[in-house]
Amino acid sequence: RGSAPSSLSCYENTISITQPLSNIIYCYKNGSLESRFEIDFGALACDFDAERDLYTGNPSTFAPYLRTRGYSLPPSRFFEFKNLIYFDFKSVDETYFVFLDKASGVTHIGNELVDDVDHGIFGLPIASWDEKLVTIIEPMDLLDRPFLPQGLIGRELDELSNPILALHTLREAIWISNED
Repeated sequence: RGSAPSSLSCYENTISITQPLSNIIYCYKNGSLESRFEIDFGALACDFDAERDLYTGNPSTFAPYLRTRGYSLPPSRFFEFKNLIYFDFKSVDETYFVFLDKASGVTHIGNELVDDVDHGIFGLPIASWDEKLVTIIEPMDLLDRPFLPQGLIGRELDELSNPILALHTLREAIWISNED
């Protein structure tokens, strides 16, 4: 069943494609489309075709319905970089951010992204460009902050300001745990 991609991203000479309700990341290269990665959610995985056959509600409410059933939804954004792979997904009502270190194979999963340079707000990842993750920040998210990120100091922001694009260089993913 066809639908528009959830995410398109370029890395080297390939385009990575995520599809709604699919755990497979496709790769388009040299005129050929192939499956490249499959995300395995284990016990939280969903058989989307079986659930769709059982669902009798409005098609536009199918994804929220799946979250109420305790399933993880497939990646909505996927970006590949020289050293890392990034994607995010929803499980129940929480968004999780995943970084895979390509060299070590170690995966880091968390529910918050942090800008470790100036502790600015990270924003919603929307694209990749030249080994950088592009995020969009809503000005409303900055109005109550005691300090603004470096590039915004001295700028007048209000609730009618345009969204802000931020470029983040991803050197490494570090998992910080509150556990002893």
